Amino acid sequence: MNKAITITSYERVPENDEEQLLKTVANQMIFVGIDGFGWDFKFFQSGGVFAGECGDDQNHAVIIVGYGRSEEGLDY
Repeated sequence: MNKAITITSYERVPENDEEQLLKTVANQMIFVGIDGFGWDFKFFQSGGVFAGECGDDQNHAVIIVGYGRSEEGLDY
């Protein structure tokens, strides 16, 4: 059976406020827009931390579900 997600309320995280973003994602998932058309992003292989160039257009939706530090010491 397919299940749909129903969003009953939302709150904006201020743009470029990494501290508030971390506080928010510690308690709930966050829907964000990113630039998904750059070559680095298009050819990213799954696994690891994406460290490529990021553009300014919001044309791809993703969900942030957590954060941490990789075994290589990269924050994600």
